[in-house]
Amino acid sequence: MTSSLIVGPVPYEESCAQLGHTPDFERIARLECTLHRAALVAMFGPPPEGVTIAVRSNPHDFGTYYDLAVRVDDGDPDARAYALRLEDEGPGRWHDAGFTAPVDYGERGAVIHVTHGDLASGIRAAVLTLGQFPDREAQAAMRANLVAAYPEHAGAPAASS
Repeated sequence: MTSSLIVGPVPYEESCAQLGHTPDFERIARLECTLHRAALVAMFGPPPEGVTIAVRSNPHDFGTYYDLAVRVDDGDPDARAYALRLEDEGPGRWHDAGFTAPVDYGERGAVIHVTHGDLASGIRAAVLTLGQFPDREAQAAMRANLVAAYPEHAGAPAASS
């Protein structure tokens, strides 16, 4: 038997894209969810077998909004423990996981600045930020989790020709 938890589109104390107000809402909302998933992986490591963290679309009268759904194999105690940590101990702010907010918002969801336009940019920035604290165990572990889970995004940007 499986169950689901919803952990939200972004860390719980952060602003996020607003349906009906944020320009290019779908792209930005999906990006925020994808980066939130990466922040969870940074903090807790990749999901164990029996846990899936995926962007979920939610049709609404005013359009479709997005968040992260965590599907859990209820028969697996390790999977349940991991999922409960996501829900109970997940980041309140982006910086708790070494990330910067992908988007800065103004009033009513207006986009002031897009800091990270894709997953690779957000992960590279987090890896660099966390690398500034090699002597701090938590930051070193989060950096190692990101590098292991996203090796194709964790390195330096490709050189341009």
